[in-house]
Amino acid sequence: MKPFPQHFTARLFASFILSVLLVNVRPVEAADDARVKVEMQMRKTWEFKTDGVTFNNEFSGARASDCTRLGKDEYRILIKPENSPVNNSAWFAFQVQAKKKRQITVRVIYEGGTQRYRPKTSHDGYNWEVLTTNLWEFSPKRTELTLKLEVDEQTLWVSAQEIITPEYMHGWYEKVNTQPYIIQSTIGKSIGGRDLESIEINDGAPPNYVFIIGRQHPPEVTGSLGLMKFFETLTVDTPLAEAFRERFRVFVVPMMNPDGVEEGQWRHNLGGVDLNRDWVKFAQPETQAVRDAIELRLKEEGAKAYLFLDFHSTGEDIFYTQPKDAKIFPPGFTDDWFTKLDERFPAYEPKRSGAHNLDSPTSKYWAFEKYGVAAITFEFGDNTDRIFLRQFSMASAEEMMKLLIEAEKKQNPQ
Repeated sequence: MKPFPQHFTARLFASFILSVLLVNVRPVEAADDARVKVEMQMRKTWEFKTDGVTFNNEFSGARASDCTRLGKDEYRILIKPENSPVNNSAWFAFQVQAKKKRQITVRVIYEGGTQRYRPKTSHDGYNWEVLTTNLWEFSPKRTELTLKLEVDEQTLWVSAQEIITPEYMHGWYEKVNTQPYIIQSTIGKSIGGRDLESIEINDGAPPNYVFIIGRQHPPEVTGSLGLMKFFETLTVDTPLAEAFRERFRVFVVPMMNPDGVEEGQWRHNLGGVDLNRDWVKFAQPETQAVRDAIELRLKEEGAKAYLFLDFHSTGEDIFYTQPKDAKIFPPGFTDDWFTKLDERFPAYEPKRSGAHNLDSPTSKYWAFEKYGVAAITFEFGDNTDRIFLRQFSMASAEEMMKLLIEAEKKQNPQ
């Protein structure tokens, strides 16, 4: 799909104090046997007085390992991953400004990775636009991205995707937490000491649970956009949502990897671990906390899991499910859900795979193996039209509510 200019508003604040504290820890090592060194970027400002141009990475979600001047109005920014080997999701984000209006050339060099994202710019950190194609290009091997940027005294944000940080998400929690049945809490701490925040819907329903998690991988912003709209649809004052909340509780951890997001990491947490490969070992505090929170809720008398969703991003829209012959609960839910979505979006053909990472220690694998529940990895494309993304997320939530209400009625006939 063609890229769409992004316009969204929410609170976005730099977690400066935590960033400063983390900068002084070199290197970070994970607990237990997952002792992988993580290279923390140095937060700093690069000032080039000859041109009157300044770059910096001193904000939440930034990623710029070094910056040098190549010549008049031409600069090089090095982007390095947190450790290697690492998934090739080379995230970058920096700010630039100039004393006088001018066009500059910025060469973004990836070490250990290649170009994945369509670069975006913003003048406020809230409203983003895809940089027009005539202003950027990548090298044949995609190891270098060349940007043509118009800069002046106003700060220009340049990033791989929209920046949705832990503070942004906290602001979103405050925005949606307007009803007494929405419960916001902290379920644990990340390696870096950040809160692992959860948000829960509990309007006095029996303990029939839908579990939702997101942002295990720091750059996967479209997953966050989809998750937020999905959740918001469950909280509106409609007969469908009200009927759903009478029968179900929803437990959500929207940002499992706040450290990785804060530091602009490509894939891992501060332990150098892909959290979505830690759902058997549970060596990381982030996966431990989410597992424990889920298990605590399902220990309540009569508690039952109905659905587990994990929101991610990748190169295209694709949804990872169980194989079609798998025995899941509720029976037939996954097929019925996608059938309903096909009916609502007949021209839309997302991919679905039931054979992806069948035995890999992912959250989807864990939820299905432990609870026999429909467990789906909800992947939105990096470049999926943002308006359509929200429309599809809303429709997905609506069709989910209808199907689960019917499934619950069959389980508990009046």
